[in-house]
Amino acid sequence: MDGRNLATILKALGWAELSTERFHNAQRYFDRSLELLEPALADERAQVLGNAAAAALSLGDCSRAERFLRQAIAIRSTDAALLHLLGQALFLQHNSGDAESFHRLAIKHGDRSDIAAAALARSDLALIYQSQNRFQESANLFETAIATIPAGQVRARIMANLGVLDWKRGLKVEAETHLVQALREAEAALGPQHSDVGKILYNYAELLKRTGRKRLAKATERRAAAIGAPLVVEMDATPSTVDWRSLRSR
Repeated sequence: MDGRNLATILKALGWAELSTERFHNAQRYFDRSLELLEPALADERAQVLGNAAAAALSLGDCSRAERFLRQAIAIRSTDAALLHLLGQALFLQHNSGDAESFHRLAIKHGDRSDIAAAALARSDLALIYQSQNRFQESANLFETAIATIPAGQVRARIMANLGVLDWKRGLKVEAETHLVQALREAEAALGPQHSDVGKILYNYAELLKRTGRKRLAKATERRAAAIGAPLVVEMDATPSTVDWRSLRSR
């Protein structure tokens, strides 16, 4: 088997590990794939670099992710998914200014060729604005992102973030509406035991608690705990970026 074919197999194995949250294994497969890919195979190298960056982000190594993504973008400068991931890596390193620039580039190019990546970039740009108390601009970006993609995991996460923002803006009815809809879409797309469902349940339980429905809140918390999701309540904090696993394998 030649190096290129082996590199392709390793990339596929890495993505499988990445999708099932075995990040260290994924990283090893991607690193080995990059060793085998010759510089002339630029487009394939860009794909593997992007996947390797996703693994690095999941392991908390944002500087490594940034390095891989800059190499990939040097090859595919208009790839909206890569631009969005670089924006995430920069934001996680507290570089909001450059993160905003790359999210805007992702939106610009994604609107032409990759609507899902554009929606993800809008969602993460909304989080940057939310951290700056630019709530209306943040809400507008969330709403545009939601309107451009079909129901599923990505839209459920974005809608949950909008629900949390609604709460912060004092829009309690809208907050509940968006969290309930996010929960329904996450359950339909992922099943009732997925960690995404648990995360939304925790935030919904907090809303129920703060609106005086303590019995239902406790039942909702118990359901989230039974799923085994980490306890994440974002009513008073910046919500999470949309997970890289929402992107398709590229």
